[in-house]
Amino acid sequence: MMKIHRQRGSLMIVVVILIVVVSLMATTLTFLVVEDARSAADYLNASNALFVAESGIERGVRQFSINNSYTGEGPTTFGAGTFTINVYTTDIAGAALPITDRRINSKGIVGGAARTINATVRFGGVTLFQDPFPNITQWSTRVSNTIATCAAGNIGLNNTAGTVSYDVDTAAGSSGGSFEIEMIPRNRKRTGSDRVALASSIASGTQVQVSLKYKKIVGARVPDVMMVAIDLISSASNVNRVWSNCTLATTASGWVTVAPFTFQVPAGQTITQVAIAYDLDSSNINPAATFTARIDDLLITNLGSVTFLSWREDTH
Repeated sequence: MMKIHRQRGSLMIVVVILIVVVSLMATTLTFLVVEDARSAADYLNASNALFVAESGIERGVRQFSINNSYTGEGPTTFGAGTFTINVYTTDIAGAALPITDRRINSKGIVGGAARTINATVRFGGVTLFQDPFPNITQWSTRVSNTIATCAAGNIGLNNTAGTVSYDVDTAAGSSGGSFEIEMIPRNRKRTGSDRVALASSIASGTQVQVSLKYKKIVGARVPDVMMVAIDLISSASNVNRVWSNCTLATTASGWVTVAPFTFQVPAGQTITQVAIAYDLDSSNINPAATFTARIDDLLITNLGSVTFLSWREDTH
């Protein structure tokens, strides 16, 4: 009888142990299933958050191409999450980007998971330089004898004759002021190139569009030579003549709008300055006559579609 009771006791202990083991296994299995489901959900949310962040980049690119003043938006609902967009003129390290470039930062959030993308892009249609000439004080760098592409170019002998100044011209089509080169006495010549530094350089390979207005000479007779040109100057002093008029004196009265024209920055060059070059010869003009050439509304814009320069996820 005692033997039977001992066997029953041992069996009870085994049963209890089995119950405990099975319970632990069930608990562990439940934990693993829950964690696996949670991990799967987190992974799905993170993947969706990356998708939402990418959608924010696409949105930012489109909005900035429509409006160059666009600085970002959000949080904006998209699908199961939201994205927040910021537009920067600096790279991730804080260094200034060229004027044609922007860094678009997009943060996507889905179900508590967040992913952030930084895309540096180069845009077409961005204004690189614009001057309606409210004054010419910024055109302070002057170089002599720069017109050499016209047949009668580079004739300057007395480069200090005449004046270069700002002129308030209210003729139809003028923005109210202009860059003026003026000659009064006869037997005088004036050549030169007034330059202004760009706020940000224009990179090699960039295709730009240039437009401007100019006005004919005012005077009793035209001079022998009257030439004006627009140059884009590189950091290595390469002179790119993007527009010139070798017979400006023969143009129609009033302001002439030059049809916009394109220029691609040559390989290896970085454009840092814009110049207005001129070459005047008043040897045949009446002694008392005054003649002037005027440039107005000079505009340089970047052309082409959006180019992605870099794309990376911010892991911080």
